[in-house]
Amino acid sequence: MSEIALTRPAETAIAGERSRASKASLVALLLAFAVVFLVPCLGVLYTSLKSDAEIAANGLWAPTGNLTLDNYLQAFSVGSTGRYLLNSVLVTVPATAVSVALGTLAGYAIAVLRPGPASSSGSSCSPGCSCRRRSC
Repeated sequence: MSEIALTRPAETAIAGERSRASKASLVALLLAFAVVFLVPCLGVLYTSLKSDAEIAANGLWAPTGNLTLDNYLQAFSVGSTGRYLLNSVLVTVPATAVSVALGTLAGYAIAVLRPGPASSSGSSCSPGCSCRRRSC
């Protein structure tokens, strides 16, 4: 006859409180990491919307009402940012397509062949074998 282990309600309540406390501390830790990561990113974005004169006069984090896209317009018109962006797209899209195609083919091969453990001779499954039988 098997015995059923019964837990006391007090022990269950304590475990539940620990679980809630650990979840709360995990959420707090993740929020802290998110803030540490996002503050510099937001600072860069905010600073990119200010003119050089405003940054020199008021500093990086000083709130101003004169946010403008002139820096971005200048980067695309004067600099070669548009060409660089096009080059990135021309490299990234085919590379991603080839990676997806090869990954799909490899996934299909693994799903169909289902390779098992290597045989005692050290060789794996022979070509044309389904690897489901031990005799190939």
